[in-house]
Amino acid sequence: MSKKSILLIFFILCFANIYIFVRKSNFVYKKQIAYSTLYPTFTDLPVKEIVRVNDSVLSFDLATKSNNPASWVVAINGKTAGTFAAVSPYLTVKKGLNSYALFSKNYTDTIFARIEYIPRQKNGTSLLGLYRTNVSNSTAESVESDKNIFDNINATELKELGQIISDSIRILPGMGTEEKVRRIAVFLNQRIYESAGTPTDSTLALNSFEQYKAAIKGNKIWCGIYASIFNLFAASANIKSRAVELSSLYNNVKGCNYSCNEYFLPEKRQWVAVDIMYNNTCYYNASGKLLNLVEVKNTAVTDSSVKILHVSADTFCIKPFSSMPADFFDLYGREKDLLYIYKSTQQDFNGTLIKRFKNYVLPSYWYLFYSDTNIIDNKNFYIKALLFWLLLGSLILLSVKYLVYFFNKK
Repeated sequence: MSKKSILLIFFILCFANIYIFVRKSNFVYKKQIAYSTLYPTFTDLPVKEIVRVNDSVLSFDLATKSNNPASWVVAINGKTAGTFAAVSPYLTVKKGLNSYALFSKNYTDTIFARIEYIPRQKNGTSLLGLYRTNVSNSTAESVESDKNIFDNINATELKELGQIISDSIRILPGMGTEEKVRRIAVFLNQRIYESAGTPTDSTLALNSFEQYKAAIKGNKIWCGIYASIFNLFAASANIKSRAVELSSLYNNVKGCNYSCNEYFLPEKRQWVAVDIMYNNTCYYNASGKLLNLVEVKNTAVTDSSVKILHVSADTFCIKPFSSMPADFFDLYGREKDLLYIYKSTQQDFNGTLIKRFKNYVLPSYWYLFYSDTNIIDNKNFYIKALLFWLLLGSLILLSVKYLVYFFNKK
């Protein structure tokens, strides 16, 4: 291939890469996440491993366990079959296909398993088949929440925040998580509810605590700042929370992106949706179940069974979901995708030049992407990566051509 041809290809690739870089938000790598990963089943009986002790005995090795033996009850096919004391529960299985339950007054949950067992035969063969079990290794310790919440908050600000939590909001030792969230919601409602609007660049440059103080003074803040402020106050009250962005277009803002929060409720072992900007502390259905954000966005506007615990001044009221204003339903809806910022997300926009380079050309992600309607193919990202490496290859080839020409001329 001639130098002119390579040079032409090089310039075409240069313009293509410049075009992509200018619009790089449309070419980022997107990591899709499953509903079961966002909202795992939590249990206080997390089983790390099921061990076959001998031909007919199974031991359930708990991921978190006490050093003291617990009293266990075994039920087979719905009937109590015996009791024993042990740190880790175990089963002596019966011949045939049976349903087993293991429970203890020391734990809230029960281990269920459906097992088929054929005793060892003369030829040495046996069968022990575990057909169905509710065993889960998810615990409260595995809960993912937003990373770096206290980044850029200095020691003086942390001390002031701690005083607000204890003296003004009056978060007390042993207080339930729901009550903590309600007190934080009332406190923020009284101080920054009227601050909704478009922030200035100087406000955006502040850390979350400084943004809270700016909002008190009347500076305008938008939904993303409300979400960050709630995360900051929640973390200070030892509540695990995460900011979530609702969007109908991934990383392509056209006035449709909206941020709110979820917090983890350990008493019920679930994530709960909360929207401080609209003063909604929780949403619940007819049976009293608290809803996560996916369930909220998928709730029909006309669903009268879903209620909202809403902050009004320093009191609460129960509102029907359908009573929310029209702009609320413009932001929520089944068609919206959810963007979760996890501590496990990989991109580092404040890293070294090498890290930024890796983030640009390698499959690294900032958000975890959840959708009820879309499947990510990352086609744009792979086009970007291909064109970048072609540009680099053409640059190397062009350099070699000119070096060969230079030495031959000499």
